[in-house]
Amino acid sequence: MNWQTATGNWLTRRWRVRQAAPTIPDIPTAKLCETVDDIRVGTYDHVGQQILRIYSKEPLFAIYLTKEGPRVQISKEAEAAKEREAYCVIAPLRAEIASLLLPWWPESLSNSFNLRVAAALREGLCGDTKAALATLGVVKAQVTAERQLRGRGRCLFYAFTTTAVIDCVIVPLASVIVGVLAGINVDERLPWIFVAGAGSIGALFSMTIAVRAKTTATDYRSLENFIEGASRVVIGVIAAIALLVLLRAGLGHGIRIGDKDLTALAHDSTSVVAIGFIAGFLERLVPDYLAKT
Repeated sequence: MNWQTATGNWLTRRWRVRQAAPTIPDIPTAKLCETVDDIRVGTYDHVGQQILRIYSKEPLFAIYLTKEGPRVQISKEAEAAKEREAYCVIAPLRAEIASLLLPWWPESLSNSFNLRVAAALREGLCGDTKAALATLGVVKAQVTAERQLRGRGRCLFYAFTTTAVIDCVIVPLASVIVGVLAGINVDERLPWIFVAGAGSIGALFSMTIAVRAKTTATDYRSLENFIEGASRVVIGVIAAIALLVLLRAGLGHGIRIGDKDLTALAHDSTSVVAIGFIAGFLERLVPDYLAKT
């Protein structure tokens, strides 16, 4: 082994060790605030978070803002025992709210919630833990509702995207492939293109109507929102194609709509679009019915 190979192996091992090593967070070199009197804007609290704003500063406690939300510094004196006990009661709910706000919430929207959380913390530390828990409960419900609303928006976005991909890419490409491989002419392929497109639009229309009444995952569960939005459109397309297959196989023979047999309507281009849209629109009735039974 020559020295170039040995050097290369050594560098490779060093690089792997460096990549595998855990990242050590930056620790501020400034002195940390150990007491309530030390709390100042721009300083660092006892856990190393920079203090961005001070909401309240009392002799026995201080409530301030960091990038992780409102926090509390309680005096180490014996007189602050009641404050520490009260904070232990309300801290879990405060942490839940912080976990909902941290991943995504823009500063312009989080300020109002942070103010209310800080007010609730002050209520609790001043002795009214019931009022503090009630306030924090309302804040948590509002934050959750806001995130569910954004989750509905993402769900519809994924549904719109899936519909566009199916109607503009997948269905035309599948039609061309079938035409080349099976030698089926365009006139015979058009009804299937129409029914697939109408099925996806029907499913999208159904989702748009029902999305406000549906319990949707919050927006930080992106995978669940994607599955919800995309799967319903795909099911609508499959339902539309399956219904057209069944009608052309004679399932609706003898059932007349106006002066035409239902089986005959399955061969008419305009009727095929209506069949596909209805099948896609009604796809949500099946899971809703199963959920109620």
